[in-house]
Formats: sequence, C-alpha cells, structure tokens
Amino acid sequence: GSIAPDSLTSEGFVHCSWGRQVAGTVDRHFGGVPDLLVLELDPGALGGAELVEEDTAGTGAVFPHVYGPVPRAAVREVLRLRWPGATAGDRASPVGRRLVAVGRRCCRRCCRRFS
Repeated sequence: GSIAPDSLTSEGFVHCSWGRQVAGTVDRHFGGVPDLLVLELDPGALGGAELVEEDTAGTGAVFPHVYGPVPRAAVREVLRLRWPGATAGDRASPVGRRLVAVGRRCCRRCCRRFS
C-alpha cells in the first residue's frame, strides 16, 4: 500500500513538513480539527517518489513535497496529535526535525488514504 492523498492528483505531490513546520501547517490547514495523525516518514525509503523542498505558494517558505505515492514502508511511525490547548513547544515536540505528513484520517492498514 501507499499514501496517495487527493493532492497527489490535484497538485502532483504529497504535502509534507519538517517537524519545526508542523505548528504552522496545522494552524493554517487544519484549524479546528481536534485529533490529527502525523506520519513520520523515512526520506530514504520513498522508492521512486522524489522528495523536493520548494516554495510552491510564493511566500518564501520552503516545504518538502513528495512527487509520487509514499510507500507504506516509508512510514516509520504514526502519531496522534491533539492540538487544542497545546503550547507551541508541545506542538513541535512529537516530531522534532523529522519529515512528516499531517492529515485527518488514515485507514487502519496504514495508509491507502491520508488527507
């Protein structure tokens, strides 16, 4: 199996963040969502999917994008992230400097769908 969110079809890549970017990603794209999943990814296990750091929004902020489905084998860990009430330090602590994808849902077999 692999991770293939809607963005892979609509934009051509899977949106990811480095751990230090998670707080901003969640605030910007998942406001009000109380229980999120964070998939820690192994950049060396992406297979044929290319990892590119780029500013696709033209804001000057560079984010990692994975061009292709992310193989299940690249998922090192699945973490639940409960956001409301957490401090900025708490928000980043579960993932540190690791490559992650943040989303609302994942199948129990991890991870045919993640969006």
